Amino acid sequence: MLVLAQALDLLLVNAKPGVTILSTQESIMWREMIISTTVLAELGPAPSDRVMVVGILAAVGLVGWAFWAFTRWIVAAPARPDPWGEDVATELASDAAPALCHRCLTPHGPLAHFCPDCGAPVGECTNLMPFDYVYSVGHTLRIGTSGEYRRSPLIIVGFVLFSIAEYSVFAPFYLFQFLKKLPGTRGPAADNTPSVGNAGE
Repeated sequence: MLVLAQALDLLLVNAKPGVTILSTQESIMWREMIISTTVLAELGPAPSDRVMVVGILAAVGLVGWAFWAFTRWIVAAPARPDPWGEDVATELASDAAPALCHRCLTPHGPLAHFCPDCGAPVGECTNLMPFDYVYSVGHTLRIGTSGEYRRSPLIIVGFVLFSIAEYSVFAPFYLFQFLKKLPGTRGPAADNTPSVGNAGE
């Protein structure tokens, strides 16, 4: 627009004598209109900025919709029934039921921080205590190097990321032991799975 105003001035200056292109008032009006349009265009956002804003809003809306759909999918999923009967459920709900280790099912006291049999953290606040948290992390990472866990891509990636977060530059030493055991012995949960040939026996 500013170029048009300069071209209009050049045209008026170089006009031949006696040839009237625009009157003085009309030329001033046109120049002011072109310059005001140029100023407004420069003050407003550039087209690339508008496209970026629209793209960001679309991305935020898409992420919000995906989160909402995922939440609805989790809420609407059918609840799986317990694998035990009503009598076992009643005993588990009673206050007299002993606490069991989540890894080896060994009973432990209500104030215990670690399982007396396998050493797994069993206390409600064990991982909140700085000193006990170190033993809890060690127990979890030792499971990875022992190979006694259920193989799945999610668990394997979890061990890798957790070891990098905890050991930092020393993580390669752990990952070497972890990957060395990866194709080895399978976890106890996988050993109890019957094969296809023995399923009917």
